Amino acid sequence: MQNNDSLKLIRDNFVDELRRATAGQKTSLPFIKSPLPQKTGVAGGEIFQVMVLGGSIFKSALVKKNNRQTHVISVKSENISPIKNQSMLFALFAEHLDPKVSTLAINFAFGLKPTLRNGLLDGQWQPTMDSKEFFFENLAGKLIGEELEKYLLETKRYRIRVTIANDTICLLLSTLDKLALPRSYKSYYVAGVIGSGINFAFFLDENTAVNLESGNFNRFEQSPAGKAIDRNSNAPGKHLFEKEVTGAYLYRHYNLQIKDDKHCLSSTKELSAVAKNADNLHFRLAQQLLKHSASLVACQVAGIYLYLNKPPQLNFIIEGSLFWDGYRYREYINNYLTLLEVPKTAVGFLKIKNSDIFGTANLLIIF
Repeated sequence: MQNNDSLKLIRDNFVDELRRATAGQKTSLPFIKSPLPQKTGVAGGEIFQVMVLGGSIFKSALVKKNNRQTHVISVKSENISPIKNQSMLFALFAEHLDPKVSTLAINFAFGLKPTLRNGLLDGQWQPTMDSKEFFFENLAGKLIGEELEKYLLETKRYRIRVTIANDTICLLLSTLDKLALPRSYKSYYVAGVIGSGINFAFFLDENTAVNLESGNFNRFEQSPAGKAIDRNSNAPGKHLFEKEVTGAYLYRHYNLQIKDDKHCLSSTKELSAVAKNADNLHFRLAQQLLKHSASLVACQVAGIYLYLNKPPQLNFIIEGSLFWDGYRYREYINNYLTLLEVPKTAVGFLKIKNSDIFGTANLLIIF
């Protein structure tokens, strides 16, 4: 566990990384600037489709724009097998595409380099940005939306427009219609994913959002277990913060420390169950690991609050089971924010129902 002075140093290091990245300097944070479309991409009353790909979960929804609001017509969700290449990915999209729609918006929970193409947001998949130790064979460096449009025209004779963005950017965009934000209040909202991964995004200005890819932050002291996990990962030396704090790795920290194969865990959900079971021999270790994670995540939250010049109320729109379901996790974060000198009323945490769908739809609806 880090002491208070160490946590404040980590917070300040994170702020320094943000400021240097803003100035165009190279830091551990990719700090990916995402231009936002300047005109609405669908007509009033038009039905279009949204797809959400988040690893093993796939969602598809038909939605309708009406008076700058998104109305969900239908939603389907399913578990999918691992996708290993471009052909499998595009076949998945094609299988679920409604042939009556002419516009598709995709929420893609992997590393993207964004660009505007024909007025819509598109993105190149960047394996070096991706923190999920995942690889889409043959897709690196390609504009996914553009390639999917070509594929659908050649294989299905569907002529369709595709827009795509990173999941954290889509989460940020979900604030616009669901919270009825005026443009001047965009700077008071931050999107955060605190679950199997870690990331934050916010608006730099009215026309630009930034995806931090904050799981790459490295100016903190790794734990011995974190170092061991990194050495044995597919990307040693990368995504160090994510390997230290997230649900994809916390249970592995536990397994390394108990050194008992009979009682090893297979998920951080199980770790949370151990933490609240005082009869378990290792419940204090489980609680300590959750506190350690929360303390470091609080450093990033506090750092963003300072970087944005201490707004009177900064709301974090959060997705992720670690944050919402982890044993006392929100309580731990709030306690550490107080230690990091963030006023209790200055930072709030919110959840928006169906944020993945609404935020993705907002790639086509300008506010």
